[in-house]
Amino acid sequence: MEISSMNQHDVFIDFSAKDTRYSFVSHLSAAFRRRNILTFLGEDFSQAATQQAIEGAKVFVVIFSENYAFSPMSLEMLTKFLDLQRRENGPVVIPVFYGDVAPSVVEQQLERFGVAFQSTEACSPKTTEWKDGERSD
Repeated sequence: MEISSMNQHDVFIDFSAKDTRYSFVSHLSAAFRRRNILTFLGEDFSQAATQQAIEGAKVFVVIFSENYAFSPMSLEMLTKFLDLQRRENGPVVIPVFYGDVAPSVVEQQLERFGVAFQSTEACSPKTTEWKDGERSD
């Protein structure tokens, strides 16, 4: 994707590169491209470009994998996505549960996802807000 068109994408995909970059995410983004749906991969550009992409996205696809929560940046992005979703006409957030990560594993911070969440929440107060459901408007 050209840098000049970053704010014109349709979908922002957030994921753990370790788990899904060269498998699921590459196939998903290729499928979007075949349908002429412009995508932005969360790890592709600078922080400024990423912020611009977040503000311009219509849909956020969050790939929850066992290492997703080990990234404080991913959890902060998730918080931003959820905050934007709550606005009037906000973007859609679509969770994808990859591998052994089930919705209940994410919701209750169980198994490896839970271990990751606990190690990351010390780095970011935003993750504690998200985990505890203490979202303030």
